[in-house]
Amino acid sequence: RVILLQRHGARPHLNKAPDTLAEGTLGGPSLTVEGLPTLAGIGAELRKRYMCSAPPGDTSCLGGVIGSGLYDSSELHAESSGLQRTLQTAEVTLDALVPSAARPSSDGISMPIAVYSRADSKDYIIRGYTAAKCPLVGEWLSTWRDSEAYRSLSMSSLALRSEVGALLQAAWNVSGAVSLAGFWNAFDLINTWAGMNVSDDLLSRAGSLAAKIEALKFGREAGGAACGGLLLQGILERLIAPRGAAPQLTYYAVHYPTLLCVLAALNISYDSGREDDAWLGDALLPFGAVLAFELRSQPGDARPSVELWYYGGSNITGSSWGTQQGWRRLRLPCEATPEVPPGACASADELRAQTAGTALSDTAEWCAACHAGPTQTELCPAVLPVVSRSDNRSVLEVATVLLLVLLSVALLALVAVHFSRRRRAQPVTRTVWMTRLDGRRATEGCEGEQGQRQQPTPAPTQNGSVPLDLNARPTVARGPIA
Repeated sequence: RVILLQRHGARPHLNKAPDTLAEGTLGGPSLTVEGLPTLAGIGAELRKRYMCSAPPGDTSCLGGVIGSGLYDSSELHAESSGLQRTLQTAEVTLDALVPSAARPSSDGISMPIAVYSRADSKDYIIRGYTAAKCPLVGEWLSTWRDSEAYRSLSMSSLALRSEVGALLQAAWNVSGAVSLAGFWNAFDLINTWAGMNVSDDLLSRAGSLAAKIEALKFGREAGGAACGGLLLQGILERLIAPRGAAPQLTYYAVHYPTLLCVLAALNISYDSGREDDAWLGDALLPFGAVLAFELRSQPGDARPSVELWYYGGSNITGSSWGTQQGWRRLRLPCEATPEVPPGACASADELRAQTAGTALSDTAEWCAACHAGPTQTELCPAVLPVVSRSDNRSVLEVATVLLLVLLSVALLALVAVHFSRRRRAQPVTRTVWMTRLDGRRATEGCEGEQGQRQQPTPAPTQNGSVPLDLNARPTVARGPIA
């Protein structure tokens, strides 16, 4: 069983708001025609890796009908973000992964492969990394840009940013060095504009700086659980599902922040401090890059192991990239055992246990982790208490606290009602004035309490009324009113 996450293919320049990471155009840019063969090549590479007759000892081949290279809709599930470039990427890649000749057909028309998506405004699984949806991202950007580490990176990159600024002076009306906050936009322009006269050396150095910036934007410190936790949970559920309860192959067409967020939720990030994660700051994850979660089983194994592989294209070389050209095994957060390769997990259950603090089980956890409320999405009806993932507190604990608060308020209300009723049941004293036959006013009870001095009644006026004396105290008639 395999779950694939693929970054979209090559596209024209895309400008993002530095503070919110929002894009300016509805649906985003389309793919470039020039980049389509690369996607088709990646699809063919995936077909070669997973749809094969497994030789002895090879556990990468899929089972079922799709493992033999044929299409079965129950064995392939595909999702994409709702933007042009990812939907187009899914179509091109899947067409190479499962060609039309491998699908049922009638009169020369092959069965299409369904690709599911959701409106971008409601996409908190694949594109939950923008500050407009996840305020935590914006909070982190503000905090990070005010840090000493950011100022240090700004100083050390000044010369390079000045080079890029000089290159863009005429084309982009840039004066002086490109800002660190806006550097991704500048790099994306020189990387995607075919007419840009830029040397390979400058492009490589600028790409490395852009990679460091983006890896820190969506790294562990930036809250990888918030922007990648829901997708990771979906991946875990498919890995853990019993045989036949989940598709053999699940495919997601995503974006590079999606890949970085899922990696960060697995504690694989440039800011982890580990040497084997430093590659994330060397270059941006390229167009078409793939993350592959592989559930591998040996004959007789009751619990298949889980491995994570990264494919960045056939141009990647070097022994550090594993035994296969272009493929690199990444380290999962599981304990090493002799039964599985280094960095793999002995089972999907172990991977779930190791990621309990970052895989978010539902939208309520995502809302809490992202500090999101109804302003961001209707999925979050109110701003929930922040769940600290560092101490693995669960939403159940937060809900318990809220329940106790509500019960306390209800108890106080009951106590208040009880005392209010008791007070009403007690005898009430009040003054009752009566008019005597001679026109004077007197109190009911005439004499008052024994030994109490009675106030003299003022003489009536000509019309029979008694003048008001602000200093006089009326004699109180004791006892309940009938």
